[in-house]
Amino acid sequence: MKNILIVFYVPKNTIKFNNWVDGFTSALEIISKQFNIIKYNLATDSTTLTEEYLKEQKIDLVLIKSNWSARVDRHFRSKFANTKVKKGLLISGSLPPPDPMAMNYYDVLFYETNWYKKFIKDHPNIVHAFGINTEIMQPMPNAKKIYDWLTVGKFAAYKRQTLLVKKKGKKLAIGELPTRTGLIYYFTKPNRIVRQLKSAGVEIADFISYEKLCEIYNQSKNLYIPAKLHGGGERAILEARSCQMANIEIEPDNEKLKSLLDGPIYSHTYYAEQLAKGINQTT
Repeated sequence: MKNILIVFYVPKNTIKFNNWVDGFTSALEIISKQFNIIKYNLATDSTTLTEEYLKEQKIDLVLIKSNWSARVDRHFRSKFANTKVKKGLLISGSLPPPDPMAMNYYDVLFYETNWYKKFIKDHPNIVHAFGINTEIMQPMPNAKKIYDWLTVGKFAAYKRQTLLVKKKGKKLAIGELPTRTGLIYYFTKPNRIVRQLKSAGVEIADFISYEKLCEIYNQSKNLYIPAKLHGGGERAILEARSCQMANIEIEPDNEKLKSLLDGPIYSHTYYAEQLAKGINQTT
């Protein structure tokens, strides 16, 4: 059985640390029957992630879940510049590779949307791998509609959640609420966004379980993801579509999200199949 090391970064002080459930984690559960999956959170300890560690664990492939030039990608490309272990990047985001050298450092690249494919088309080994847990994200025909508008995503400037204020009706914004305290943190961008939404009458909800999120999709008439091009939102659109939400809106400057408004709703089983495909053709 091949040993696959999954390297990611989830800080301890986030709710996601102990509650990470989505299409990716569901896909890992599936392929864990085929491969020995070893998870490594760079946020908790980066000191043991060494060349010796890779040899001791007999790692066949390291899969880095990161955006280009984000923390995990930077760490691995700098600390393991000359490693002979096979490496793959699970591209989280929509930034193009910083340069050909960075792109060709990896033996396989996994991308999430067909819109993104043009940025890595010159790499010899690219695989589409993305999906949501369609066993959980299901329509609930008898669900009572509570919200007119819903937005889902981390409270950040690039998400542009404050545009939700312009929508009419009962509105809900779900994200990960800042947990730190203190006057300086009070004035940070996430807190300012939350305060602005609340002052406009938008209901705010903290991180919720995947099952509860499904209920909220079914209790909402419209999904609004006003994110910028590099602001995510891919999963929310597929989740809402899987729950058969009647209307999904984005901003016209986001071609990436536009590409997800129709076409396949990629499932976690598809995600697993594609991950397995990329692993097998690389190792």
